Amino acid sequence: MKFLSFFLLFFNLVFSQHENELNKVDSVFVIFSESDKQKIYTKILEKDSNELNKIMYMFYFSDGKNCSFRFYKQFNYDPDGNEILKTYKLNKSFLRKNKHKIITYEEINEKGFINFIDFLRERKVYIIDLGEAKGRHLIARGVIFGFVAEE
Repeated sequence: MKFLSFFLLFFNLVFSQHENELNKVDSVFVIFSESDKQKIYTKILEKDSNELNKIMYMFYFSDGKNCSFRFYKQFNYDPDGNEILKTYKLNKSFLRKNKHKIITYEEINEKGFINFIDFLRERKVYIIDLGEAKGRHLIARGVIFGFVAEE
């Protein structure tokens, strides 16, 4: 029983430390792994183009809320006039070295998405799509926070 109490206390301290460190950063990285709770949608915006212009990462949470993060491939600004953030090629070791900047779906779902809205709006958000991982490299795309809606 002592071990269980110690483990729960240790887990709580580690998780609280992660939250404190996360509040200090200006950029966060959200891990995306396509599933029934995380979906990716693509769209061609120009009629004469075969190239995908818009990518939307959708997250569906157990509290009935959902949100999207948008990425426009060919433009410096999205239709709302928001500046598009950069895309970075990262080594997989980035995940280990920058744990304090990384948020997973499970963390957001556990805390409730509504608690993360203001937090995400105040920071640059990058999506790391694990489906795009090639070898030891990951792609981090700067995205624009979309909306929160009832499912």
